Amino acid sequence: MAAAHESCNMTCSTSTKHELLLLSHASLVQGRHCDTLTCARGTALRVACSRCLRQSTVFLCRWAWPLYWIAQGTMFWALFVVGHDCGHQSFSNNRHLNDLVGNISHASILVPYHGWRVSHRKHHGNHGHVENDESWHPTTESQMNEMEPMGRLGRLKFPFPLFAFPFYLWARSPGKQGSHYDPNCDLFQPSEKRMVLTSDAFMLGMLGVLAACT
Repeated sequence: MAAAHESCNMTCSTSTKHELLLLSHASLVQGRHCDTLTCARGTALRVACSRCLRQSTVFLCRWAWPLYWIAQGTMFWALFVVGHDCGHQSFSNNRHLNDLVGNISHASILVPYHGWRVSHRKHHGNHGHVENDESWHPTTESQMNEMEPMGRLGRLKFPFPLFAFPFYLWARSPGKQGSHYDPNCDLFQPSEKRMVLTSDAFMLGMLGVLAACT
């Protein structure tokens, strides 16, 4: 009787193990099948998303750039005012926060924050001075009389002076040497060299963003 009971237990145990083995094998096969389907579906989804993104990028590059140009020349100039206040340290009571926001806002419209900030400080210190004013270079009466008609037109007639700002950033005012981008320019103190380089880095970053969106 005991032998029969033991034999039955052994049979049941063997049968149970066999069933578990079959279930494990079935789960493994089913899992592999599901993983394959999931991988295929995931790949198809990624391909579809990639195509949509590429088509959207082409559409945006075709239609968004003119809108960006208009916004940059109008509404975006408000960002220059934000950077202007940061340069005067009137944006907040924290100088580091002012410089960070100033670099970001000015780089977004391709203006070197620290380079412009230093020259603007010099402008306020020598406002209207014929020789020392930095951002606006006054002309004497003799210079005005000797100026060619195109020179007068470019200097005095709207809107031509607006187009001079990028050239002013690159080469400063007439009669002055250096650039707002050059940390070795005599406009800057040695202690301001790293600040100018920081603003140049922000500018390069913005140019990279624009290049990536092109």
